Amino acid sequence: STGAITGTPTAPGTYPFTITVIDANFGMATQTFQLTVGPAATLSISTASVSAGTVGAAYDFGLLASNAIPPLTWSETGNLPPGIQLMASSGILAGTPTTAGSYTFTVQVTDSTSAKAQATFTLVVTAPPLTIVTTSLPNGAIATAYSQTVQSSGGTNPITWSVSAGTLPAGLSLGATTGTISGTPSAAGSFTFTVKATDSSGVAAQQPFTVTIAGPPAPPAITLSGLPATSKPGDQPTVTITLASPYPLPITVTAALSISPNPGNSTDLMFSNGSRTTQITIQIGRASCRERV
Repeated sequence: STGAITGTPTAPGTYPFTITVIDANFGMATQTFQLTVGPAATLSISTASVSAGTVGAAYDFGLLASNAIPPLTWSETGNLPPGIQLMASSGILAGTPTTAGSYTFTVQVTDSTSAKAQATFTLVVTAPPLTIVTTSLPNGAIATAYSQTVQSSGGTNPITWSVSAGTLPAGLSLGATTGTISGTPSAAGSFTFTVKATDSSGVAAQQPFTVTIAGPPAPPAITLSGLPATSKPGDQPTVTITLASPYPLPITVTAALSISPNPGNSTDLMFSNGSRTTQITIQIGRASCRERV
């Protein structure tokens, strides 16, 4: 009643046919036609390439198929990046990549007629940009152990550390593989320097720092004991130098002895006044020292 030719061709070829139309008054007309049916389109994966990913960043990329009759089933073989998977029903590559690198894999799609198509892709995952996230370091003090680690983010391991400008405080050093500044400062002052981090691909990041090293604390009170009131000629008495508390640096005490003669009732010997100076060093962490003077 409509004259529409409808349906789904199932075989290719050329098909001649004649159509006749009759109206209500029995008028009639005839026309010959020829319909050519081409071969069925072939299922294919129309996506040519996939976008790159970044370590730690969410990834979502959909693959497309052409000339497919749903539903479709997707699968893969090869080497997907760690953290990425292919959704079987949608053809979406999704996840969060964890490792930088270049990953090659093959994807297959199957439609409802069991037709199949394959395509090979390479997904490149890059590391996030290398940055130094530590922006300041605490100050230190002479003779007090110091240890601080400069932290980085991104880049491709391993990371190598160096001082690219300025000078570290005397007594401190930077670990080339750890980024740890450690040691025992030996000089007071304000020190400005720049720390550089370089990853395995040669990408570098730098961060300036200023660290102030305070001078030593005031020395504790010192007492001397053991010095006799009198001594024979040639004697070397033993004395004890005592600190009120241990000190983080060596302390050298200079002792000046004044000697006055005491001849008693002797008139045969003549004596004169004299003096003697000696230095006694108390080592780091000790509170006393005994020495002959």
